[in-house]
Amino acid sequence: MADNKVRYGIQNVYVAFIKEDGTYKTPQPIKGARTLTTDPQGESSNWYADNVPYVTFNSNAGYTGSLEVAYIPDDILCEMMGWQIDANGALVEDADAFAKSFALIFEVKGDAKNRRSVYYNVSAARPGSSNQTQEESIDPQTETLEITMIPKEFTIDGSTWHLTKSAMEPSTTNTASYNAFFTTVYIPALESGETGVTGA
Repeated sequence: MADNKVRYGIQNVYVAFIKEDGTYKTPQPIKGARTLTTDPQGESSNWYADNVPYVTFNSNAGYTGSLEVAYIPDDILCEMMGWQIDANGALVEDADAFAKSFALIFEVKGDAKNRRSVYYNVSAARPGSSNQTQEESIDPQTETLEITMIPKEFTIDGSTWHLTKSAMEPSTTNTASYNAFFTTVYIPALESGETGVTGA
């Protein structure tokens, strides 16, 4: 299968809330994805020796960004923000509530194959909204979540890992994992705490 020359278009956005034991609930779809932007967080610093920068240290503190969608379902927003839905079906914003972390799963189209990605530990701030009068043409309003994506600790093959994101494109060896990407949160097949290519 050919490699991508370009990637474009976000689709198939899902969230999977993190349970108290650190595992994930079943992913739930959020329809109407418009944009996802992410900005790396962390610092780069030089350590000097022999009168020159001798070693460069880079820290990975995850990402911050925003997710714009057509509409966030009330039940997902309720669990995400720790709010309540009352007996009459009203969404009630509780100022004392605690937000719940989740995995963010999505797909980006490519000219040859689609890339599926997951951020493992995401939290969202309350979404803003803008409501405007209807004019000659209908211009749907969107909702935007400001999100923070930080590493999550996993124990894999006896080693501890702090993972922020995984991304996968289809190949002849990953069909089952690729096809299951939206039904369960993908956990990488890492070995022995080593960096680099594994499973080759």
